[in-house]
Amino acid sequence: MHVIYSQLKAQHAIPLALLAITAVAVPISIARPQGVARMLQLHRELADVERENSALKHDIAKLRVEIRALRDNPSAVEKIARSQLGFVQPNELVFQFDAPQPQGRSSDKKAAH
Repeated sequence: MHVIYSQLKAQHAIPLALLAITAVAVPISIARPQGVARMLQLHRELADVERENSALKHDIAKLRVEIRALRDNPSAVEKIARSQLGFVQPNELVFQFDAPQPQGRSSDKKAAH
């Protein structure tokens, strides 16, 4: 009977030791800076990076459409040349107007003269 009792005691000793080690190690590993707090921070960073990645994919898609239009559509090139570079056709007349002055400034000029 004594042999059976010592065998049962030995069989339970290893699981109990593992349980004790786990009971100490898990709270320590969770509380460490590399534990759960770090994992949550990494999940937030991952979500931010995924949102930024999605926005960049959207921008790339828009740029691809614009590239296709500029490559295949001469009027798209002309539109950009006119709006951004001020290009005009040789047979067109260009009228330039001064921007209207704010009302307070025109009277200031008269008073200064």
